[in-house]
This record gives sequence, structure tokens and C-alpha cells, in this order.
Amino acid sequence: MCSSYFPRLAICAALAAGVLPEASGGTARFAFTEGSLSPVLTDLPAGVTVSDLNIGGGLDLSGNPDALRFEGGDTQNLTGTALADGKYLSFSITIAAGTAINLVSLTADYNSTVVAASYSNARVYSSIDGYDDVTADTIGIIGKTQNASSSGTNVLSFTNPASNTTVGGNITAGDFVNLTDRTVTFYFPWVDTGGAAAYTDLDNLTLNFTDATAPAAGALKVTDFRVVDGDASISFDTDVGGDYSVLASGDLTGPLYRKRWGIRASVGQSIGGVRTFNMGPIISVPRQFFVVTEGITHPVARIMPVGDSITEGSTGSFYSYRGPLYDKLRAAGFHFGFVGTRTQERAYTSPLYGPVTLNHLGQGGANAEAVRNNLAAAFPGNPADIVLIHSGHNFDLADFSESTIITRVENATRAMISTCRSVNPGVKILLAQVITSPKISEKNPAVVKYGYIPVLNLRLAEVAAELDTASSPVIIVNQAEGWNTQTDAIHDQVHPSQAGAEKMAVKWFNALSALLE
Repeated sequence: MCSSYFPRLAICAALAAGVLPEASGGTARFAFTEGSLSPVLTDLPAGVTVSDLNIGGGLDLSGNPDALRFEGGDTQNLTGTALADGKYLSFSITIAAGTAINLVSLTADYNSTVVAASYSNARVYSSIDGYDDVTADTIGIIGKTQNASSSGTNVLSFTNPASNTTVGGNITAGDFVNLTDRTVTFYFPWVDTGGAAAYTDLDNLTLNFTDATAPAAGALKVTDFRVVDGDASISFDTDVGGDYSVLASGDLTGPLYRKRWGIRASVGQSIGGVRTFNMGPIISVPRQFFVVTEGITHPVARIMPVGDSITEGSTGSFYSYRGPLYDKLRAAGFHFGFVGTRTQERAYTSPLYGPVTLNHLGQGGANAEAVRNNLAAAFPGNPADIVLIHSGHNFDLADFSESTIITRVENATRAMISTCRSVNPGVKILLAQVITSPKISEKNPAVVKYGYIPVLNLRLAEVAAELDTASSPVIIVNQAEGWNTQTDAIHDQVHPSQAGAEKMAVKWFNALSALLE
């Protein structure tokens, strides 16, 4: 049932202790360890069998006891019947009638070396088009080098032959797609034209499958999920330009940005094709879940602080809650990021984590209507998951009646919430009942400039209750309660002191924790 939580979820694999998950399509994986000439076969998909698992005679294990070594003396002719003699690995896969399988790629971990002016190649070819001629049926070359050594993991793609940098052009699109009721034989590998001193060490070999009923083109497809010696790895198809993340958790509940979902790997602006990530030991007991998400590179809660100078802050003059809030969220282990287009007062040097940039949408001197306009311009290009709105200052009772100011702030606040929902229907709004101030109006000393705030805060609570929905909650955060101008504000009786910024941060943090937990 994990897909009900994640609208962009591609795979949700549960690892019970010691039990391999059932992968989509599966893999046929061969491991060669501790000098064994017998490959270990794991992860075979349902409906597929492996037969004719053979290793040619006389393979040398002296150079690397943890790998099969194919030496230069194993050279095969490039014409005629392939591998009639010599040292090689071969295997056949048989796909049962009624089981449709796509062969996606062949992955090999290898090391190879060469002698002067020669090549050390480990070639692979298949019976997909018949195997009477080596050149015609070669589907890829591992470690093709000259005057150098080569090592690493090489992937031969069957679904995208052009991705194979050497040979591979003989593969026709669709050759390895929707295979059923047939046998395909692979011969792998042998070393050619490298001379007696050349060799290729083969450590692991994996044939990757997907179910023929896998998601349509453009959707994320997991091609390989496996656990070897306690380490998990995952392979998945990516589209050109796409952003992907691999996340892990011991608990399925809650959205992906919550702190229980740790990021294991990410790729942004992909060049396309299969990507493989080793995610390390499985440490969650008794199980751990992995998901691959598409469209985000980091599983973070995008938080947008919105408001006026109280949100923005002013270095050397007064404080913003954003800094201490950042410290609290990070110390709690939440995955988050502040978003917004405002460039003033974004720099913050955390006493715990050093210099950070805290984006926001606060603007000094902006009343609620100006804040509304800023949000309408910025939010479409900087969508957030959670919006913190603290707006209501910068009107003056010397200029307008209390009812007029409250109506204008209310209408602006409603418009802000509407703007956010038009871009992100699931946005969560934390709406502040704003901090109070006894400041006297510069225009009329008989008037308390912000004397309308207590009534405004009552109205904001009503707005939150009216607009609150299950899919897009609007939650009141009472920043006014307990606010002490003597200790929490600077000399102007409006802007937060360090103690005031800390007090505001605590209230935002408590409200955010309930959403991020």
C-alpha cells in the first residue's frame, strides 16, 4: 500500500531481515569470489531460468583470487564460429511462455590491462540474432583500451544500443523487448588482440531485466535492486534532464520530505540511461524501505518565510527568527530548505553549522498588500511546501480606521493563501497572529500606531479556521501570546531583539515539527 503515500513513487521495496525483496523484472547476477570457478546466481526473475552455465577450461585465478581472469592467450578469431575453443563464460536464459521480459542491460565489474600498442578487450555477444559470427553478434566491448589499463563498472545497454561506445551498432531497437517463450545465449567474455600479457579480471556480472508490463516510456523504471554482503544497490532508468532521488526509511508513514526519509543518492539534470547507486549497509532492523522519486533532487521540505522586516531582519540593527529556526530544524534532523527571492539579509552565520544562506520573502516596510504582491510575483517560480506568513504591520491608525486596516489585511491574507494553493494545491500555511507593539504613531502622538493588532489577530484566527482544509491546512501560530516588548523587541518597540527572534523561532519550530515529524 506504500504507493498511496507517494504520488510520484516509482518503487517501494521492503527489506525484511535476511530476505531479498522481489524486484520489478529482477536480475540474473553472477558473482565470482574467493577464487571460485563456479558463479553464484541470485535474484532471478520469475518465469526465467538459467541453463548451460559453463566456464571454459583452464581459466587463470593466480592474478586475482577474487575474480575470473581472462588472459591474452584466450584470444578468439574475429570470424568463424565463436568460442569454439578457449576460456570463456557462457550462459543461456530461458523465458517461459506467457512471461514477457525486457532485457535492459548487462553490467560488469572488471579490471583490464594491456601491453604496448595493443588492445585488451572483453567482448560480449548473444544469440539474439544468431551466433555463427563473432563480429556480427558482438553487443559490446568491456575495457577497450590502448596503452593503458582500465577498470570499473561497464554497462552494455540493450534498449539503447547507441549508448555502447564500441560495437553495439548491430543491436536493433526492440531486439531485447517483450521476449517470451525463447532462449537467449550469452558468451562473456574473452580477451582479443592483447597479447599474452593482457588480461581482464571479471568480478561481477549482472543481466538486468524489467517486466514487459513496466511503466510506459518516460516513467521511472527500477531495473535492479539487490543486496550483496549486506550492502544494498539500486539501478533505475532516468530521462534526459530529469531529477531523481533515492530515499531510505524504516517507516513508510508520512510524506517524503519528513526527516525519517533519509537521502541515499541523487542525480539532477540526468543525461539519461540507467544509473546505479550503492547505498551501503542495511542497518535498519528489522526492515528498511527504499523509494526512488522523480522530479526532486533532494527530499526536503521547502519552507518560505513571508512577511515584512520582522521576517527579513537587519544585520546590526535587529534580528530575524529565520536564523534560530534554521538551527532548531537542523538539530532536530529535518530535511528542509528555505526558499524565496529576497536578497537582503539572507546570510546567516550559525553558531552550530557556520555560514548558511536563508532565502525568504520578507521586505522591510511592506504592509500586507505589498506582501501579497511580492508573493504573487515570487511563488510560481519558487513554490514551497510550507509557507510561514507573518504580516499585519506597516499600517497606521493615524491614517485609517481599525476596521479598514483589518479588512485590508484580511483580504490580502486570503489572496496570499489563494496564490499558494493555485501553484501547490497541497501547500501548508502557518499563519501568525502577529507580535504586538505599543509604539506611538509618528503622525499622531495620541494614537498607538499598531493598536489594531489585537483585533486583527482575532480576525486572522477566524480566517484560518474558515480556510483550513485536510489537503491544505491553515494553522494559526500565536506569535503574540507571551510577547514582551520590554525584552523581546529592540528600542523601537517593534522589531525583535535576539531574545524575541528566539521566542518566535520556538513557536514556528513547534508548529513545523508537527508537520515534518
